[in-house]
Amino acid sequence: MNFEDYITPENIYISTFILCFLSGFIPVVNAEAIVIGVAAMSGNNTIWQIALVSAFGQMLAKGILFFVGRGAIKIPMGKYEAKLAEAEKKFEKWQGKSDLFVFLSASVGMPPFYIVSILAGVVKLNFFRFFSAGLVGRFIRFGILALFPHLLRSSFF
Repeated sequence: MNFEDYITPENIYISTFILCFLSGFIPVVNAEAIVIGVAAMSGNNTIWQIALVSAFGQMLAKGILFFVGRGAIKIPMGKYEAKLAEAEKKFEKWQGKSDLFVFLSASVGMPPFYIVSILAGVVKLNFFRFFSAGLVGRFIRFGILALFPHLLRSSFF
């Protein structure tokens, strides 16, 4: 068996899911670069599957961060304490619009979704609403990113 035998759609989706899950915890593992790279190697008919698998991987990690915010798991916050306090103040301005806040953070990345995920747990948002808004935001973000290689390919080749 050679290496190419292992490059199947199933293995690509599993690898993408795992890498995007890891990137949800480790910011230097760049999910956006992963999505663009996988999309560039894949056919046009897999764009939305790649976006969905990536979004689920990320949201599984962000769901765990949500429960970290709830206090289910104790982790040292260190340098993120000040950023978390600043984000909590911004979050208070969005009372009644928390789903929109989570969606915007998940889709645009500002404020950083890592911090918003923890903060959503701290302020005790409904988990299902957090997960749903985040999943839709991430799906849109990754869907747009997955389109880029195909748009470039069709424009220049």
